[in-house]
Amino acid sequence: MSDMETRSVASPATDPAASLYALRSWEASQRSGLIDWFRNEDRRILDVGCGTGVHARELKRRGVEVHGVTLSPVEMSQATQEMERATLANVETWSPDYPQGFFDALLFSHVLEHLINPIETLTRLAPLLRPGGRVYIALPNISFWRYRIRALWGRFDYEEMGPMDKTHLRFFTYFTAQSLLESSGFSLLRVQALGHVPLGPLRRVFPKWAKRMDRLALQAFPNLFGYEIQLSASKSA
Repeated sequence: MSDMETRSVASPATDPAASLYALRSWEASQRSGLIDWFRNEDRRILDVGCGTGVHARELKRRGVEVHGVTLSPVEMSQATQEMERATLANVETWSPDYPQGFFDALLFSHVLEHLINPIETLTRLAPLLRPGGRVYIALPNISFWRYRIRALWGRFDYEEMGPMDKTHLRFFTYFTAQSLLESSGFSLLRVQALGHVPLGPLRRVFPKWAKRMDRLALQAFPNLFGYEIQLSASKSA
């Protein structure tokens, strides 16, 4: 767009969190299924922790106006090509200059686990939503079976990516993710877990049966077999 705008709020060099993200660039191998949850009336979106603009790229093709905020200058240099406006800032200390009710939806795709106080951030950004606006969130599940087994053997090792990403400050389960939204003043509308059952080579031999087992297991035990939690909630009155 010809009227794209790039904004930098404060110098990230003075932000203690900036050193963790200054050289990081998040480019998803596939876009989050959360954007399929968006309603037709979700026409103006704030993508918090927007990465390189992978979600904005698709949403723009749908005619949706996307704004973003990121702490990584590397990400912002790419995201500005995909969205209406990109802001370089730490969302936890950011003072948005948008008017109240400006957005139809807020998107937090694997962002809140990186924050010191996610409840405060959600509460502070809620006024940016119009009445009836929604928030869409994706979080990793620390109670996924694979991480339970590691904890059973005394392993709690940080990694470069995934639920044990070394930049994660908060850890959530299927149930505490829902409590997070309710504690932030939102009304939960939908929650689901994405994951799988450990079937080993049987998954390749019986793929249709394996998918059915995954579906049934996630319905019965989402906190055990779900590696990702997806939620949507509405702004409370």
